[in-house]
Amino acid sequence: MSEARHIPSPAAGALDIPETTFMVAGDAPPEPTRIDLWCDPVCPWAWATARWLGEVGRHRPLDVRLRVMSLAVLNAQKDDVGLRYRLLARHGGVPARLCTAAEQHHGPAALARLYPALARRFHQKPVQRGATALRDALHEARLPGELLHSARSDAVGQALLASHHAATAAYGADVGTPLLRLRDARDRTVTLFGPVLEQVPEGLDAVRAWDALTALTQVDGFRELKRHRASEPVLD
Repeated sequence: MSEARHIPSPAAGALDIPETTFMVAGDAPPEPTRIDLWCDPVCPWAWATARWLGEVGRHRPLDVRLRVMSLAVLNAQKDDVGLRYRLLARHGGVPARLCTAAEQHHGPAALARLYPALARRFHQKPVQRGATALRDALHEARLPGELLHSARSDAVGQALLASHHAATAAYGADVGTPLLRLRDARDRTVTLFGPVLEQVPEGLDAVRAWDALTALTQVDGFRELKRHRASEPVLD
C-alpha cells in the first residue's frame, strides 16, 4: 500500500529553525523525504525515534510511513539475548500482530493511529500493559475490538513475517528496531539502524540531529557511529 501518514509529534512552541534550502517566489516547495520506519510497539527505542521524526516533521518536509517488524520474530531463535528480550520473544508478539491486523483490515492510516496509541501506553507514565492496554489503544485509534481476534489469524501472521522480512532484506539479518529507510540527497536508498535516542530531542536539537544524520548518509563509505548506551530512554 502506498498511502503514508505523518507520525503525530508532541506539542512544541514556535522556534526559529534554520532552513537548509532557500526558496524564492514561484518556486515549488521541496519534495518531502520519504521515510519507511519499521517499529515494534513494545520497543521503547523505536518510540523515541518515531517521536523524534514527528518533531522533525514540524520543520522539515518528511513523508513517514510506519511499517511493522517483530522483536519476537527477531529474537525467537537467538541464544545470546538477555532475559527481557527472551520474554519478548515468548510473549511480546501480540502488539505487532495487532498493528499488522489494523493495517491489513483498515489501511496504513489505521496503523498510524494505533501504533502511537499503543506505544504511549507501553512506554509513558502511567504505563499500561496487557489486554486492557490493547483494548484502550484500539478505542483511541477508532478501531474495532474485533481486531484482537483477527490478529491471531494465520493471514496476519504471514503479513507480519512479510513486513519483518522486508526490514531484514533492506538492512541485513543483524538488525533491530528502530529501522529507518530513506532516500538521500543523491537519490540513493539508505537503510539505517537507529538513531537510538535516550531522550527525544525537540525543536532545534531535533532538526540538528536530522541534518547531521542525513549529512552522514551522503559520505561514501560511512557505515557506523555508536556510543555507549547507559539507560532506558526517557519518554515521559
